[in-house]
Amino acid sequence: MTYADVFDTVTTFTAYTESRAEFDALAEQLHAQLLEDHRRSDIYHEYPGLVNLCTLNKRAGEEAVQVDGELMDLLQFGARWHELTGGKLNIAMAGGLVPGGETA
Repeated sequence: MTYADVFDTVTTFTAYTESRAEFDALAEQLHAQLLEDHRRSDIYHEYPGLVNLCTLNKRAGEEAVQVDGELMDLLQFGARWHELTGGKLNIAMAGGLVPGGETA
């Protein structure tokens, strides 16, 4: 199964299951999770009823914004790996990195 509607890239899912129905159920579950994660981490678009990275950036410095646990986990994960890599991993630069850690 291939998806081209998440994270501005192509995602291919392969699984070996007992039946086509089992595969379809897994693929549907994965696609739903990918869409949710894509919306949560989108820095360009807001979605009704969802506080995402775009929302945080728009409201920065204006007001406190409550985020869900999964977004907070993502931000904390990024901060932790930024620390562990001495700044080589920076989730704020996700779309602007090229091999070798140089900015585009």
